[in-house]
Amino acid sequence: MAVSTSAVILVPEDFGSIQQAINAAASGDTVHVNNGTYYENINVNKTITLVGENPETTIIDGSTTNSTYGPTLWIYGENVRDVAIINFTIRGSPNAWGIYMLGTPNATIENSIINNNHSGVVADASDNSTFVNNTIANNLYDGLLFIESSGHTMRNNTISANAYNFGIQYSAFNNDIDQSNLINGKPIYYLKNETGITINPTAYPEIGYLALINCSNILVEDLNLTNNSNGILLAQTKDTILTNNTLANNIMGIAMSYSTNNTLESNIIANNWQGITLENSPNNTFKDNNMTGNLQHVMISGGQLSDFLQDMDTSNTVDMKLVRYMINQTSLAITPYTFPNTGYLALVNCRNVTVQELSLQNNVLLVAFSQNLTIAQNNITKGGINLQHVSYVNASTNVLISGDDALTIGDSFSIIVAMNNVTQNHNHGIYLESSTGNKIIDNNIAENSIGVGADSSTNNTIIRNNITSNKEYGILLTNSNYNMIYHNNFIDNAVPRWQAVSSNIPSIFFADNVWDNGYPSGGNYWSDYTGKDQYSGTKQNANGSDAIGDTPYDINFGQRDHYPLISPYNDFKVIGTNAQAYDVEVISNSSIANLSLAFWLSSPTQYLQPRQPLLLFLATGETGTTGFCRVTIPRQLLNGTYIVLVDDQPVLATELPGSNSTYAYLYFAYKHSMHEVIIVPELSLPMVLLLFTTATALVAAHGRSRRRRVLRKIASWE
Repeated sequence: MAVSTSAVILVPEDFGSIQQAINAAASGDTVHVNNGTYYENINVNKTITLVGENPETTIIDGSTTNSTYGPTLWIYGENVRDVAIINFTIRGSPNAWGIYMLGTPNATIENSIINNNHSGVVADASDNSTFVNNTIANNLYDGLLFIESSGHTMRNNTISANAYNFGIQYSAFNNDIDQSNLINGKPIYYLKNETGITINPTAYPEIGYLALINCSNILVEDLNLTNNSNGILLAQTKDTILTNNTLANNIMGIAMSYSTNNTLESNIIANNWQGITLENSPNNTFKDNNMTGNLQHVMISGGQLSDFLQDMDTSNTVDMKLVRYMINQTSLAITPYTFPNTGYLALVNCRNVTVQELSLQNNVLLVAFSQNLTIAQNNITKGGINLQHVSYVNASTNVLISGDDALTIGDSFSIIVAMNNVTQNHNHGIYLESSTGNKIIDNNIAENSIGVGADSSTNNTIIRNNITSNKEYGILLTNSNYNMIYHNNFIDNAVPRWQAVSSNIPSIFFADNVWDNGYPSGGNYWSDYTGKDQYSGTKQNANGSDAIGDTPYDINFGQRDHYPLISPYNDFKVIGTNAQAYDVEVISNSSIANLSLAFWLSSPTQYLQPRQPLLLFLATGETGTTGFCRVTIPRQLLNGTYIVLVDDQPVLATELPGSNSTYAYLYFAYKHSMHEVIIVPELSLPMVLLLFTTATALVAAHGRSRRRRVLRKIASWE
C-alpha cells in the first residue's frame, strides 16, 4: 500500500505569508490558509493545492503591493501543472489580473471570488483546466478569458459586471461549457455539433453568451449580445445565417474562425474593439450590415487566397461610409474622386492598382495576394495598412496614426515603405513577419510602442529612418537575420539600452544582422552612445575626426554597430544638371537646412566663377560652440577637389580615406552661429581663365553694380 508523503502547510501558523508557505512547499503539498486578508502578489510556481478557509473571509489582496502590472495570483513555472486554487477571494490588482495562468495545464479554480481587479481570470496557453462554482465580478476589463488554450470545463460559474465578461481568443474550441454558467444572470450557450436549429428570443429567451462550434445550418436572429470578448463566436461552423442581431460593446462583435459559407445580413455591430473578425474563414457573405463606433471595423486574416475571398458588397457600411471589398481588379485608380465615401477598403488578388489620398478611420487597409500596387498619400487614423502575401508594392508618403500595428508586411517581398509618418501607434509602427527583400527607407517612426519589429524576416533593408521616442524598443528583431540596418537615427527609444534588440544568438547556422555600411559610410546614430570622435580610418586609429565614433556601439548577443555615427544623419534629395536625383548625406551637430545644387551668377571671386556649380546650405548651432559637418557628395553631382567656404571664408576640409570615384566624404569644422556653407570644386587654371573671360562679358553687359558682394546671386538648379 502506497503512503502519501505530501504535507499540509498552515498559514499563518507555519508561515506568516502565503508566498513564504508556497516557497517552502514541495510539489504535491497543500497550503491551507486561515481566514484573514493577505496583502500579497503570489507566484504559484510548483504543483500545489492552495486552499482557503472560507471564500468570503480568506482574501488575497494585491492592491497595496502591486503598482505595476503583476497579477494578484500568478500560476507559472517550468513543468507546473495540476495546481488547485480553492476557497479564496482574489482581488485588488489595479493594472493586471486576479489570476493569470501561463502555460500551466490541468489547473483547478474552484469556489472562489475574483473581483475588483483590472481583469479577472486569464488562461493563456493553459489547457484542460476546470472552473467550478466561482464568482467573477466587477473587474474593470475581462472576466474570464481563454487565450490559445482549450479543453476547459466550466460549471456553475457566475460572471457579471465585468466590461467583457467571457470569451475565447486564438484558441481551439473543444471546451465543455454548459448552461449552468451565467453571464449577468443569463446562461452561456456553448453549442457544439448542432444542425438545423433556430436561435432567437422565442426559442432562447435568455442568452448571456453564444458560441457555435462545429455547427451547420443554424439561423441566429434578433439577438442582443453585449459585454463579452466575443459577441457571437463561430468556429468550424458553416452554412449559418446571422441576421438582425445587435452586437455591441464587445471586444469582437462577430468572431469567425475556420468557418465558411455563412451569411451575415442586417446586423448592427457597434462600439466593439473589433467589429467583424475572420480567421481562416473563406467564402462568407455580408449584406446590409451596419458597423458604427468600432475601434477597428473589419479584420481578416488567413494563410491562403481563399481565406480572403468574401462576398462583401457596398450595402455594408462603416460609420455611414461604404465598404469596398475588391477582388480580381486590375489597372485601377482608387481615389476620393473615383470611389467617393469609402470607409473600408480591401484589395484581394488585384494587379496594377493605385490607392491614393484616401482618408480612413478605424480601419485597416487590407491588401492580400496582390502585386504591383502603389499606396500613397493616404491618411489612416486608428487603423493602418496590412500587406499579406503581396509583392512589388510601394507604400509611401502615408500618415498612419494611433492604430495598433500601423503597417504590417506578412509573407511578402519586394515592398518599398518610404517617407511615411508612422506615429503614436499602440503596438508596432512597422512590422515584418516572414518577409524578405523589403526596403524601409526615409520614414518617421515615432512614439509607438515598438518602432520597427521583424519576426522570421531576412534580407530586408532598413535605412535612413528617424526612429524616435518609441516606448518599448526602437527596433526589435526576433529570429531575423541578414538584415541591413544603417543610417538610421535611433533617438530616445526606451532608454537606456532598449534602442535596438535582436534575439539572434550568432552561430555558424544563424548569421548576424548588419548594423553598419562599412567605412567611411558608417552605421546608425544612437542617442545613448557615449563614445568619442577623436580618430578616423577603418580601424579608428588615425588622427583626426570623421563623424564616426571611435568605439563600436554594442547591441546584444555580440551584435554591434562597428561605425556608429557621432551625430544625427540627414539625407537631402538634390536634382543634378542631368535632371536625376542624388542623395547628399550630412552628418552634423548643426541644424542643416536648404541644401541644394546651385550656380554662381555673381562676379568672379578667388574661389567662385560665374556658371560654376556648387552645393549650398545653411548650418546653425549654439553660438560659440564648435560645429562640424561630414558631407557625402556623389561624384556625378559635383566632382573635383573641393573647397569649403563658411560665410565666404575657406575652412580646412579633409576628404576622408575611403572616398572613391563614386562618393567623396568631406569633413570640416567651424565655430557655431548661423552660417552659409558653400562646397565648390577647385578649378584648374585653364578653366579659371575661360570662366573669367565669360564672366567679364557678363559683367560688362549687366553693369558694374553686380560686382558688389552683398548683391551676389546664387541660383538653385530646378
